[in-house]
Amino acid sequence: MVDSLWHGFADMGSVVANGRFVVARGEGTRIWDTNGNEYLDATAGLWFTNVGHGRTEVAQAVADQLTKVAHYSGFGDTTADITVELADRLGDIAPV
Repeated sequence: MVDSLWHGFADMGSVVANGRFVVARGEGTRIWDTNGNEYLDATAGLWFTNVGHGRTEVAQAVADQLTKVAHYSGFGDTTADITVELADRLGDIAPV
């Protein structure tokens, strides 16, 4: 098997010998592999899918933002308006 994808922190010899674990879809806290097997995503996509998979309202919010500006660095004195909005909201929740 030729494996062009290098799996970080994996024993690539084992990946080549035994094959990859390939996730095909997710819904809420569950994921399914390409063979249709269902699993609990106990690591939340390794810590960054804490709101669950397949959340259409999150996807729509991301799509809406991407039509405006995908990202702008906060380096120096620059920022994006959405970043200021989020910082203000967080400040209201957890003032320093």
